[in-house]
Amino acid sequence: MAPKPPHLGPRYAAQFRDRSVVAAYRHRPPYPTATFGLLLSLLPPGAPRAILDPGTGSGELARNIVWAVDRVDAVDPSRGMIERGKGLLGGDHPRPR
Repeated sequence: MAPKPPHLGPRYAAQFRDRSVVAAYRHRPPYPTATFGLLLSLLPPGAPRAILDPGTGSGELARNIVWAVDRVDAVDPSRGMIERGKGLLGGDHPRPR
């Protein structure tokens, strides 16, 4: 695996804790619809249907695939982003943890 580019380090991640970034995140372009089916197709047949969504942000990925899996572990270092995601449609679903 290639090392993470220096510009994507802790200083980059810290900006997502800023309230103004959390508020503006809703303007981020959405994932293409095909993304969710493609990711689900990568799950091996018969394997546990569990997804890890690291750096979930407001949980767009988690909220769009939760219906198709048994469990989603959606994690993010920004409490503000997690709270924002919980307030969006599907953000109160019991499967994402």
